[in-house]
Amino acid sequence: MAEKVTIAKIAQACGTSIGTVDRALNKRSGISPKTRALVLETAEKMGYKTNKLAGALSRRNSKRIAVIYPSAPEDFYSCMEKGIAKAAEDISIYGVEIESFRYGVEGAEDEKRVLQNLDAEKYDAIAIDPLHSESSYFVDRFSALGKPVALFNNDLPESSRLFFVGGDAAQSGRIGGDILGHLLCGSGCAAVLGNFINSMPFLGRFEGFCQSMERYYPGIQIKAGTDCRHDESITEENIKNFVGSCHSRLGIFCTSYSSTLSAIQALEKLGRTDIALVGYDVSARTSLAVKQGRCKALIYQDPYRQAYQVLELLSRHILEGWESPQKELFIPSRIAFRQNIEDFSDGIMLGDIQI
Repeated sequence: MAEKVTIAKIAQACGTSIGTVDRALNKRSGISPKTRALVLETAEKMGYKTNKLAGALSRRNSKRIAVIYPSAPEDFYSCMEKGIAKAAEDISIYGVEIESFRYGVEGAEDEKRVLQNLDAEKYDAIAIDPLHSESSYFVDRFSALGKPVALFNNDLPESSRLFFVGGDAAQSGRIGGDILGHLLCGSGCAAVLGNFINSMPFLGRFEGFCQSMERYYPGIQIKAGTDCRHDESITEENIKNFVGSCHSRLGIFCTSYSSTLSAIQALEKLGRTDIALVGYDVSARTSLAVKQGRCKALIYQDPYRQAYQVLELLSRHILEGWESPQKELFIPSRIAFRQNIEDFSDGIMLGDIQI
């Protein structure tokens, strides 16, 4: 029996979103003539019949996905909000609704409260960006209730999550180590600053950074690996201690957006322009620091794509029974330097997606 051709499969073959395919097949505006022609040609080659949309449309308003993610830092999560909004628009044609829940970033209690109060029976699937390892309990609980759970941005690999969409933490840490090693010319001192030291991204990025240093830059001494806890004063104190303990080339690797921003602000306050800084994520504030040379490079996590993809794939799972070929769906890391920082707009990479 021939495999059923769906809009999702056409979208995958064309490298577009399912919403774009729907617009092309139903002669709606919002896409270019070139893209429309590509979709129509691909659909014809795959043997797609337009009446196959009826089954999906008949399920309108019958599926719901809950998406749970932090409320801050806002200029990072605003990119995710745009990805969530775009996914909600595109998958609404299948009758899938998205409902968002936000939690605070100070401590694990608010995250636990939101997850504990979620009425899982109301949803067909759940997407979570967890900050604390304790959330594995809720992932397992939701899964036991028959609710597929996918994670994005931050992973809990020991949990029963269906799949994870986001960056490869260890690989991006190795990239950060390689960049900082070049900036320090292979000798000097390095510090690692981050938030939520017990979370997977910090640990993975820190481990990857140390691997790069050990293998390629043995002449660089790692002096500190500290948790800044979203507090600029703690970051400033850590940097002061680091500077006071070293009298050679200095470099700092930040393992998150918030620690990167805190380090930029602390270095500016201390009047230090001689310390090489490598961090994460693009926003108006971090972009300015790159343009001014106060931050040498930013590792880009593509929060828009993370949020969009996790919801699109979850909708395919609950509508079509799609299964991920692997548990980790890694989004490649990209690097923003002074020479290409203009390729990013409000944390979204131009040319890679439609804004």
